[in-house]
Amino acid sequence: MKPSVRNSKGYYLLNLISLYKKVILYSFVGASVLGLVLYFGTPDEFKVDVKLLPESTNQDSNNMLRQLGGGAGALMGGGLARPQSELIDPILYNEILASTPFLFKLLESSYNHTELGELTLREYYLNHKRDDIFSILKAYTVQLPSLFSKKNHGMTDQQLREIFEEKGILQASDAKALGDLKGKFSISYKPNLGLVSFSVSFYDKQLTKQLAENATQSIITYLIDYKAGKANQNLGFVQKRHDEARANFFKTQEALAMFRDANLNVQSSVYKIREDRLVAEFNQASTLYNTLIQQLELAKVKVQEETPIFSVIEPPIMPRSKYKPNGLLICGAVIFLSIILSFSIIYFKEVVFGDSSLDSSPAL
Repeated sequence: MKPSVRNSKGYYLLNLISLYKKVILYSFVGASVLGLVLYFGTPDEFKVDVKLLPESTNQDSNNMLRQLGGGAGALMGGGLARPQSELIDPILYNEILASTPFLFKLLESSYNHTELGELTLREYYLNHKRDDIFSILKAYTVQLPSLFSKKNHGMTDQQLREIFEEKGILQASDAKALGDLKGKFSISYKPNLGLVSFSVSFYDKQLTKQLAENATQSIITYLIDYKAGKANQNLGFVQKRHDEARANFFKTQEALAMFRDANLNVQSSVYKIREDRLVAEFNQASTLYNTLIQQLELAKVKVQEETPIFSVIEPPIMPRSKYKPNGLLICGAVIFLSIILSFSIIYFKEVVFGDSSLDSSPAL
């Protein structure tokens, strides 16, 4: 009996599919049309992967600090022993890549294109980027009034930069471009290796590679400034004090020498007092100068200690094939959608509304 029941169910399903073959066909055609619209209405995107390996220099610099330590070490903050700094938090990479100042710098940077010449990403977004089908529909419906307004009101890149830096105001076109550009970066992190990987996608393969190079260099520079900023500030202060002490040392040295040359074979109490005062000033200037020489070297080592080193394991490479739209993914979605749509129609017609067109059908 079991085989006959299975056969009867299979026979019923075959009759059901045969009866609703037009529904299935129309569902497939409708899903295919939607897939084609999505495929040809989505602008091409290319993807570049970059891998960075942040390295620490604390161990080597601590050895140098011990060698340069001694009495001057106390002047650098009370002790040379310092635990090794932790690696840069991967969350910081995401925050930097999503920050408006970082993206704005990328937006107004110049890129070289073999066909378009030298241009900025702002110019590419305004004049060369192809919008997707949904953006076009939105532009000609909800945002229709904005089509009649002038782009950026004829302002130059310099004026747009000044408005952003001084007032923190973004023009509508820049805000739209930055919103799109923010979604072109993704970060992944491997804690066991300390390896940071980030991906960059864009609409032109030449610009994608250059954007990845620019973003890589910019984020490295930003992180170096972030990690070594305080040490660099201290180095600048010590360097200034060192230069002042050096000038004062030479000044007191020359004053003492000139006084002695001018008063050879002179024996008097006034001369002795004046000479003792000049000698005291010279010794004080010499002590301060020698101390600041050591402090300057310590400050330089401190900068080296705080400055992270980045090794680019995988540099940006020109992509050879497009990343989006994904044809295989869209084909799979079309098949899945057509199956769901056709079986939903059959289910509602046969079960919910009870409009069965089969004369006899065993229960499913």
